[in-house]
Formats: sequence, structure tokens, C-alpha cells
Amino acid sequence: MDGWLVLDKPSGVTSTRVGAVVKKVLGAGVCEDAGAAALRGGGFSAFVRRGVCRIGHVGTLDPLATGVLVLAVGEATKLVPYLEKYTCARKGYDFSVVFGISTDTLDLDGQVVQRDTKIPRLEGLQAVCERMLGEQLQVPPVFSALRINGRRSYELARSGCPQEPKARAITIHSLRLNHFDTAPQAFCDLGSACASFSVECSGGTYVRSLARDVAEKLGCLATVIALRRTQDRIFPLQDAFTLDFLRKIAQKGMVRDVLIPMEFVLDSLPEVLITDEFLEKLRNGAAFQVSRDTSGLAAVTGSAATMATEDGLASKDAAAPGSSSLEEGVCVRVKHAGRLLGIGVLRGELCFPKRVLNVF
Repeated sequence: MDGWLVLDKPSGVTSTRVGAVVKKVLGAGVCEDAGAAALRGGGFSAFVRRGVCRIGHVGTLDPLATGVLVLAVGEATKLVPYLEKYTCARKGYDFSVVFGISTDTLDLDGQVVQRDTKIPRLEGLQAVCERMLGEQLQVPPVFSALRINGRRSYELARSGCPQEPKARAITIHSLRLNHFDTAPQAFCDLGSACASFSVECSGGTYVRSLARDVAEKLGCLATVIALRRTQDRIFPLQDAFTLDFLRKIAQKGMVRDVLIPMEFVLDSLPEVLITDEFLEKLRNGAAFQVSRDTSGLAAVTGSAATMATEDGLASKDAAAPGSSSLEEGVCVRVKHAGRLLGIGVLRGELCFPKRVLNVF
């Protein structure tokens, strides 16, 4: 079971916990599928061995947050670096803030550390939304998963030794004020006014820090009270489903029907098509020769059979043929009979396996 799952994460749980729950749910689904396969004469042990062995989430959401959480399942975990490199890093969020308080975590999960009674004006909020656009430096929250000298920033904060993370470059593509209420009923005991926003931003942007910075420009305090991710790279909220829905389809043995194929995140990479004779070379990490014709790139029989090193470069005795029309260092999808088998790197007229998937 390999591919991508797009979940609508519930509030109140960590992304890591969601991954653990999904692994348990999918594991149960695999066992049910395995039993059916055994009854049909398939190999039960072989099916279980090819079941879910790894789950990894792409882009952490705060416990308070809801919305798009992308999970890599099985062999898709090997492709996470390529997802991050070859897909647009733009993300989208809807969020709400309450003005008049500040917490140590910059959201309602933290302890209130400061209060004031200043209420921003509608015109001021609208103007700040315009001023926040573009490239800028942002200081992440002290309570974040960033590492400082080998330790998570939130671990340092919880131990009583908080350290402010270094500012880093982000881009705010759009920031829209959706609603402004100077007499909120739901949070009247916390602050003096509430506002909701929608933002499109680069990866690495912290919405909690954005809310803090918006308030600072208005000379007041603000804390995030709701946060929902509506887009994560190429995965929109419309494609996400809940944990309850996942449990139901797992009980029916239909998880594979909702898995997004691994190759979905690699559409921008050219393909190299191989035939049966190259399968063993690919499995052993050996380079093979490629050529270009009217139908694209394809493996061809050649003398090159050297092992690729970790960075994809040829070993000393890998003699690449002379001139080549192929671009050096390009990552390619290696496919056989329409199925993705791995990622390769072109060096001259040779393709060196970079990531080989355990699917054949």
C-alpha cells in the first residue's frame, strides 16, 4: 500500500499522533485485505509483508489547527524530498485572531502573558493586509518544531530555557481580511475584538507569527484562536477526508481507492521507460544507458553497468559516452509498463538510480 493520503486533521491532536492513528487504521485494513487474498489463494504472509510499514506527514500542523495534512504511505515516504523540491511550495490558510491578549505559544493553547484594551480600526487592518505582502523576514514562534542546537524549540521553551529562533525568509502572496467584529460574543472574556483572515504564503510561514506581526504593526496584541489549512502545495482541502471516513473505508477494504498515486507529485519530471532486461540493474542500483527518440527517453542496451553512488554520480570506471543531448543532473521518473519504479539522475547518456522503490 503506497501513495499519498490527504486528511482533514481534527483540532486538539498533534500531526504525529494523527500519523500514528492512520498507521493503525491502515494496518487493520491491510490485515483484512490479506485475509481475503489468502482465501483467493494469494500469499497471506507476502501480502502482510507488502503492507503498510511507514507513515510520514508532510508539513506539521499545530495541535489547534485543522485542515490539509498530507501523509506519505509506504514507499511514498521515499519521495517526500522530491515532493518538497518539485512542487509549488505555496500554502493557504484561514485563521481567526482575538485582539487584546498575547500568549506564550501565540495561540489559545498557551498561557496568557500580556493583555491590553486597544482595538484596531477596520481601516488599519485593511491597510496592514496590503503592507504585509511580499518577501520578508519572519521570526518563528518560540513554541515550534524548529531545531536549535539539536533540540526542538518547543522542548527548550517547556524546559524553561526558551530561545528565539532565527528569522527566516518567507513570502506572503495574499492576505485578505474576511471579517472584523468589535463586539465578539464567543471570546468576549479573552479580548476586545476578533478578526478572520485568509492567507496564501510560502512554505515555512508561521501563521501564529503572522498574526503577531499584524497586531504589532497596529500597536496592539493578538492571538490565534482558529487555524485551518486550505491548501498544501498541490493538495487542496477539497481532496481531504476525515479520520472517521478513513476508518469506514478501511473496514470495507477500500483504502487503495482513495490513495493518490505516488507519481502524482512528480509530474514535472521527464520519464525514462525501461524494459524487462533492465529491472535487475535498477534493483541493484546499476546505471544504464538512455537515448532520446520521438516518443521520449528510453533505456537502451549499452556497456555501462556501474553502481551509482549516493549522490548519483558515476564511479571512476563509469565511462559516459561522448556528446549527449540530455541535460546533466536532471532527475527523471524510471517507469516500467506504466508503473513508477524509482527516481534516476541523468549523467551524460547514463541514468543512475537515486531512489529505488520496493514495488517490484
